[in-house]
Amino acid sequence: MRQAVLAGVLALAPSCAGAEVKFAAPDGFLIEHRFTIAAPAAQVWETLLHPERWWPADHTWSGKRENLSLVADAGGCFCERWDGGSVEHGRVVAVFPGKMLRLDAALGPLQEMAWVCPGFPDTEIRWEDDLGGVRWADGDSRPSSSSRRSSW
Repeated sequence: MRQAVLAGVLALAPSCAGAEVKFAAPDGFLIEHRFTIAAPAAQVWETLLHPERWWPADHTWSGKRENLSLVADAGGCFCERWDGGSVEHGRVVAVFPGKMLRLDAALGPLQEMAWVCPGFPDTEIRWEDDLGGVRWADGDSRPSSSSRRSSW
């Protein structure tokens, strides 16, 4: 039961959480969602790595979340496979086990990143949506990835 609750919270939290605009420019933006899950970080991380357990079925091409998989390693695929088709929803670009998962994802033109921040007994998730990335016209005005991380 606890895992079902956790899965539901993970599925809904990014859309329900308030978002903070961390950076904005004419050709892109970076927003951050923060929300807390009443579960230990290890359990949240394990659930995050299994989108087939929590991803909404109506946000799949096949209509079945059990067709989803995630290979949590750089270059790994966040994919959906079913009889008659397959799609790569995203590509894993960075993993720091138990702490951070970054996807270059076709969930819109955004790069998604989730940070798992252990607390006791709860866990905070920080979810970034990055539209623009290195393609931004004014690269000098956007904070670097390392400065964003160190400012948290």
